[in-house]
Amino acid sequence: MAKRRKSTDRKRPPAGFQNPRIFTPAADAVLVGGLSLIVIALLLAIGVLAPDTFSAFRSLTADDPGQTASSMSDVLRLEQLSWVVILSVMINGPHFMASYWVLYSFPNHRRRYRWSTTYMPALLAGMAVLTVILLGIASASGQEQAFNEQFAAFDQPDGADSGLLSTFWAACQQAPCFVLARGIYMLMHAVSIFYLAWHYNGQGWGMTASFCYLAGLRLDAVERRLIRSGYYAMTAVHVGWVLYYAAGEVGVLVAPEISHWVMDGILTLTVLCYLVTLPLGVHGFRRAARRTGQPVPLRAVLPWLAIFSWYLLIYIHPYFFLVLQLSHAAQYLAFPLRVEANRHSQVADAAPARRTGRLLLIYLLLVGLGYLVFELPVKLEMMDRLAIGPLEIAGLIASVVNIHHYFADGAIWKISNPEVRGQLFSHLEPLAE
Repeated sequence: MAKRRKSTDRKRPPAGFQNPRIFTPAADAVLVGGLSLIVIALLLAIGVLAPDTFSAFRSLTADDPGQTASSMSDVLRLEQLSWVVILSVMINGPHFMASYWVLYSFPNHRRRYRWSTTYMPALLAGMAVLTVILLGIASASGQEQAFNEQFAAFDQPDGADSGLLSTFWAACQQAPCFVLARGIYMLMHAVSIFYLAWHYNGQGWGMTASFCYLAGLRLDAVERRLIRSGYYAMTAVHVGWVLYYAAGEVGVLVAPEISHWVMDGILTLTVLCYLVTLPLGVHGFRRAARRTGQPVPLRAVLPWLAIFSWYLLIYIHPYFFLVLQLSHAAQYLAFPLRVEANRHSQVADAAPARRTGRLLLIYLLLVGLGYLVFELPVKLEMMDRLAIGPLEIAGLIASVVNIHHYFADGAIWKISNPEVRGQLFSHLEPLAE
């Protein structure tokens, strides 16, 4: 009898909570995907009804892969708009800094996550410093000029008969420091781009799992696989998007006469990802609702819908990747702020007004730190003295922060970890059984 009772208890659905929310149900729904779905719907409607509205914007790789940065002076870039800069400073920068706040403000995190708190940032910072030093040596010794001259001769119609690999090897011999610096720079940039695909979709799944947990809805293994298939597929779509719009690089890596076949194949796989995984996810949610007898919360579905919409938007309007960035950042910000609110609620004098004021001060601090890290380097002309331009410095810093951010988040946001659940969900009040 005892064993039977234990088995019955194991199958009993877990109790939910009296207040199943991060902040408020409306705020949660807006942040995790509701607002981004509305914005994307409006942008798509404008694109259909008034396509000339977006004609002033251009994507460097999407419109003309052969264009150079110097030829973009007469083209308006979306990130040049003042309201986009303001949104980036107010949302995108703080979301990066918030992960550092959570990672380093808990003493046990510094001990438990050695790779995230010490080893990985030291490795990335070392690679960035090495890049700057190598570029300085290359500039002082004329290696950059020698590298450019080698490839300029190769591009001439009557140039040498040597192939691309031979030309590159000769350039490496003449400009080793410059080639190594550029290699490290490009490697870090590539890792940050492809790691981003996993990060965006991993966060989306974390939102879905969290709000199912808040509602007392536990997905079984089959339902998890059905729903996560969409997130996995959108990870592949993200990678495909990067490859598709790297048209100039595709033309180098494969023969020009077959490059269009490669790009058509990427688009075909993208369409298949949507056609297959959308119904699988719908089936997963429906199966969970039928099995448990309770509805799937809208806030668990919104991140799943949003992730499909994000990639649909950037395939149609690639220069709106900033919308994806801001939507992802807005999703993220509520969770570290909830952790901080829970931590401060344990203080004896933690009145509601004091908690709100503390969260506001922390948010403003994150805004300031984000500005210093991402916006200020672009404006520092003194960076030219390091033989690397302000934009390149900003790109290098962004790669370091991005990679570390993705790596650290993989450690500190595992809902299966009881300590993480305690930090994030201590404000919840269980339903009386």
